[in-house]
Amino acid sequence: MYFTIMMLAYSASSVALFIGAGEKTAAISTVLVVIYFMLMLFISGLSLFYTNFLQNISWMQYVSIPHYGFTALQHSEFLGQSFCTEHNTAEVSRCHSYVICTGEEFLIIQGIDLSSWGFWKNHAALSCIMIIFLSLTYVQLLSLKKKRHFEISLPLSLN
Repeated sequence: MYFTIMMLAYSASSVALFIGAGEKTAAISTVLVVIYFMLMLFISGLSLFYTNFLQNISWMQYVSIPHYGFTALQHSEFLGQSFCTEHNTAEVSRCHSYVICTGEEFLIIQGIDLSSWGFWKNHAALSCIMIIFLSLTYVQLLSLKKKRHFEISLPLSLN
């Protein structure tokens, strides 16, 4: 869980660095970062909890940092959990056919791969996003006009 949170923080900061390096004013870059993350949180929320999400914009989940983070966190938290050990049947009298007794059932309903690759592919995607945005930030910073803030003045030679 800590590794997933760390990867989320590094990936999110790489996006903020990329957007901030390209803008001349901090207010515009802050607004752009907020818009990006609000849109991605909205899209990932819809894609995780509504499986019949609009197919036209479902591609956005693949560029969404929160989508990979939520999926990895759900995988690590729900795998191996048992929620209703006293009820071994598929139905309980007050909740007909909506009872989820294991974390694996919940992950399958969410469409999350239960294999170890299903967990690590989210971290691989977060690493790729982080490396791509940090590389783009480096290229963007290289193209900036360099300013020399400190001038080195050599002492006059004594005659």
